[in-house]
Amino acid sequence: MGGLSRNDRPTQRTIEPLNRNPPRQRRNIVLPRTGPFRPKTLESRPSIVVAARLGPALLTRFRIVAGSEYRLIEAASWSVLRDVVRASPTQVAVVDPCIDGFDDAAMARAIDAIRAIEHTVTVFVYTPLTPGAMRTMLTLSANGLKHFVISGVDDDIGRFRERLEEFRAPGMEEEVLAPVLTALSGVSLPAISGALRTLFRMPRRFQTAEDVAAWAGVTRQYFNRRLADAGLVPLRLMVVAARVLRAYQHAQVPGLTLSDVATRLRYADLRTLTRHVRELTGTTLSAWTAAVTPMECVAQVRARLGIGAGRALVLLSSGEGSHRELGTGA
Repeated sequence: MGGLSRNDRPTQRTIEPLNRNPPRQRRNIVLPRTGPFRPKTLESRPSIVVAARLGPALLTRFRIVAGSEYRLIEAASWSVLRDVVRASPTQVAVVDPCIDGFDDAAMARAIDAIRAIEHTVTVFVYTPLTPGAMRTMLTLSANGLKHFVISGVDDDIGRFRERLEEFRAPGMEEEVLAPVLTALSGVSLPAISGALRTLFRMPRRFQTAEDVAAWAGVTRQYFNRRLADAGLVPLRLMVVAARVLRAYQHAQVPGLTLSDVATRLRYADLRTLTRHVRELTGTTLSAWTAAVTPMECVAQVRARLGIGAGRALVLLSSGEGSHRELGTGA
């Protein structure tokens, strides 16, 4: 078994001077502390661990999709893939059932291996469009498999990453999202809570407050009234917070530039990302990420949204069927 793993240790970066005199309207959060760079001790792990059983061409393409943010574990055989899923914290498996050929014996081994792991991890079948692959996909689909990606057809890097993001491990965004959902529990439609859940978990999908309101099937004015009823900030600031929080997480990946972060979040230009970061934090992304730990980042974002230590924090699972208490995080 081979594997590609990201070095989680932070690299030394130049800290830009902090603006100690931000405009009055930006003084309602705690500014990052100055001082030497401090390692990020929370949430520095890869956001997704992916096991891959792919041929050379598809694996090359998928390495670009995974980038350095995901931990990619390459399995040399179907038996190794089963061992990886059983022994490592894998969340997603990306496999080509045709990797060993199209004869009946090879297909049977692939189908058996996929069936053995599909109840443990989310499985994406990633394969070229061939008659043999189509037969295998029909068989797997009949057995309940839902995720299929055709090489050269729908494996656009951005869209593929977006689909994988749906299965990422709970991260910093959950510690901001949970008290928001708690505050909304008595005053909002389920569609509004669902829209905010999607916003914080997949912020690249939404550019504006209107996008989120449309996803919920309501007007922006109605959405804002429900947020106000819950004592929360307007939807526009929720969008800014969700996108900047994910920008902070992307900025922890060694080698990513500010332009890379903007691209991952589908910003039209760097100026908008810079403006959003400054609005939320009073400083720049590089200065902010260098000066605050993930725990401090979460506390600052929650304070900016008016959900500080006074709110109970309950971390919801991705299925919303269970929860665990985390404390205030303030």
